Amino acid sequence: RKTIDYKAPFISQIHFRREPTLHITEILENLILSARKTIHLAMYIFTSKILADSLKSVHDKGVQVYVIVDQSMEAATGSQIQNLKNSGINVKICCGSTLHHKFCLIDVPNKIFSSSTNSNTVCRVFIPKNGVLINGSLNWTREALTSNYENCILTSNKKIIGEYMDEFEERWSSSQNL
Repeated sequence: RKTIDYKAPFISQIHFRREPTLHITEILENLILSARKTIHLAMYIFTSKILADSLKSVHDKGVQVYVIVDQSMEAATGSQIQNLKNSGINVKICCGSTLHHKFCLIDVPNKIFSSSTNSNTVCRVFIPKNGVLINGSLNWTREALTSNYENCILTSNKKIIGEYMDEFEERWSSSQNL
């Protein structure tokens, strides 16, 4: 398998699902499994068992995981939300307006939230001190990860990450516990 070298600090990387490098599922899984402190996930719909298992794995190792999903997607076919909640992960449901976000923050220093790798991973990902933002069109579903044309941007830009963290904190404080 081909791996992507994340050891050099990265500013931005763009991935398209059909590129001939590491599959986007593996990229996301490696990023999740490399988390040391926190993961903040805002996702319209989440049905990927592989990514849910990765979140549960790091949660079991002490990483604080916070997930917000749209209310209409909580009980969608194949939804992993109850699975995550049953594993002790902090899950909230966004009510009112549609939460159409698709972003994940890994090891981002923040104000509100407090805060090991899997030997089967393809590579250990270097998480910069500002953390990493994963953003794009990609819902965390099997279809999006394996069939759709999707885009996914990774960045460690402090200003951009700060704006996404502010948005996460605002959505978290206005969402309901599952």
